[in-house]
Amino acid sequence: MNNNGDQLNNNQPTIGTPNQPKNHWKVLAIILGALLVLTLVAIAAIFIFTEPRTKKDDNTTESTTSKTTELSPKDVINKITSELAKDYTLVDDFAPDTAGIPNGQFVIEHRDYAPDYRVDGYEYFSNYDGSGAEQVVFYGNGAVGLSDDELQNKIAKIYKDFDLEKATVNINSDNDTYEFYKGRGVVCAYDSKVMAMCGQTSVYEAVAKETKPFTEAYVRYITEAKTTDEDPNASLKYQSFSRPTIEDSQVSGYQTAYLSIASAGRGYGGIGKFWRQSSGEWNLHTINQELLRCSEYNTTDLRNAYKGYECFIGDTNDVGKVQ
Repeated sequence: MNNNGDQLNNNQPTIGTPNQPKNHWKVLAIILGALLVLTLVAIAAIFIFTEPRTKKDDNTTESTTSKTTELSPKDVINKITSELAKDYTLVDDFAPDTAGIPNGQFVIEHRDYAPDYRVDGYEYFSNYDGSGAEQVVFYGNGAVGLSDDELQNKIAKIYKDFDLEKATVNINSDNDTYEFYKGRGVVCAYDSKVMAMCGQTSVYEAVAKETKPFTEAYVRYITEAKTTDEDPNASLKYQSFSRPTIEDSQVSGYQTAYLSIASAGRGYGGIGKFWRQSSGEWNLHTINQELLRCSEYNTTDLRNAYKGYECFIGDTNDVGKVQ
């Protein structure tokens, strides 16, 4: 009896066993189908969100994917002139006398000057001209009914369209400020509200490094001359120095150099005239934009460094040379 019962139990099928293989393939098919759907959704999402999109704004044609690429100063200045050319006639010609400019015309002048900019890690501002600097000056915007403020706003908008960030710094102890825009490898500003200019950050870094010995000579000069009650180092941080031009003197072993030294953001200043003997430290002789009196070259070192330079003889306007 027990054996029959055991046999009965052994022959009795386990519940669900006959259906198990069929359910297994059904579940697998569902999983594979779901994975296929998710894969297609992911591919579609990648395509949608990585496709370059162009702004609808008529004032810019840059795609969002290009906003991380570096710019050149020419890129920005060309954009400013091309945008203004949509509404006004631009005449590329130097004409400082705006009285004869016809209504509806802008006269523009292209130059190669970069704005003032203080490189991180340096106490003073730098500027430069030549390669890698772009400037455009507008004359006669009043002739087209565009105020200085309106022109400035148009320029500022283009800077922002390029994703340049606005920065404001103090340029004197009275807390007067200077505005510029920086990003994507360029520094841009507007001056006198009718001038736009840009420089390359990599060039600024090179200029700042190159002018450092001259800024040290400037501090020594201000300290010794005591021309102001202001701390010379405090004065330094408000000055902008250009790239120096260095020349060998007629007397072997001497060199001279000159560079502009001007109030940052203001532009007024003078030409710094430097000299040195051999490879020694630079010395600032004077900051001036005119010929000096011959009598001002009053040491042996100065006469050796500047021998052959033109100068005014005595108290006259007669020109002689340093001997």
